[in-house]
Amino acid sequence: APCPSTASTFHSNVLAGTTLRAASEERRTLVPGTYSNRVTVVGGDVDFVPGNNAATCDFRVLPINDLRCSVVASTNRLVLGSQLHLRVTATNLGPASATQCLLSTPLPIAVALVSVQASQGSCASQDGSVRCEFGILAPNAGAFVDLVVQPSSPGMLTQTFTVASAEIDGNGSNNTDTVTTAVNVAADLVLTLTAPVGPVAATSNQLHGLSVRNLGPSSAAGVVATLTLGQAVQGLVVSGSQGSCAVTGEVVTCALGSLAVGQTALVSVGLEVPRVGFLTNRALVSAASFDFQPADNVAFTVVNVLADRKSTRL
Repeated sequence: APCPSTASTFHSNVLAGTTLRAASEERRTLVPGTYSNRVTVVGGDVDFVPGNNAATCDFRVLPINDLRCSVVASTNRLVLGSQLHLRVTATNLGPASATQCLLSTPLPIAVALVSVQASQGSCASQDGSVRCEFGILAPNAGAFVDLVVQPSSPGMLTQTFTVASAEIDGNGSNNTDTVTTAVNVAADLVLTLTAPVGPVAATSNQLHGLSVRNLGPSSAAGVVATLTLGQAVQGLVVSGSQGSCAVTGEVVTCALGSLAVGQTALVSVGLEVPRVGFLTNRALVSAASFDFQPADNVAFTVVNVLADRKSTRL
């Protein structure tokens, strides 16, 4: 209970390390526990009511600690369908031990918990939150939790973690840490470009093929394939399995639309090369979706065009 008003010391609960002043006496409390101050007044004359000549003040010195929370994510950019690995660490910076240590985090909407494991104590998932009880953390000791989650929708994923204990925390500014991860719709588009094998005769009909396959893990939107021919050609004929194609000079552009996971789009290009030499073609595929393997979005072919023997006869 609070100290009586007749006592010169009026603290009921103080923190370890606090300096108390009672009358002309100063005491620095260092050790948590319960303390009692008693003040008595006396005089030279007879006091006919001696029962109010003394007052007692009891107070407790409360333990204090400093819990710090820190989180490290496996990446700050995640492909939709992949899993995000998080390690969350709680450290007791002291000076007192921390009891009933608890780490908690609410699971964001559209995020599934894959697994959670603590270095000590136990964890449980309930009502959309994860709670891990570490028990006791001695001064300068720590415990961690490995958390694996999987988002089900794209966007910015923000997750906040908080640590607490039964004791008073003298520095509440480091009890919480937040990690933000960009979740992107992504697809791995693989481009293949084919051309006639071996030397071909000038002015002969050639068939070039282009295929785009989506390996996932997500659908690809806004897929565009571009074929740039190495020299001027004749009799250019283009057809595709989906979407539409347009020709501008030596550039063939095909808007293929969307590709589901595992789907392949095909483009056929028929042409005649009027000049002798090497025909080097370059193909490129792009999409509105993020592609985490851009190295397989480009392809080249080289065709050796020889003089037509018929045209050289006398």
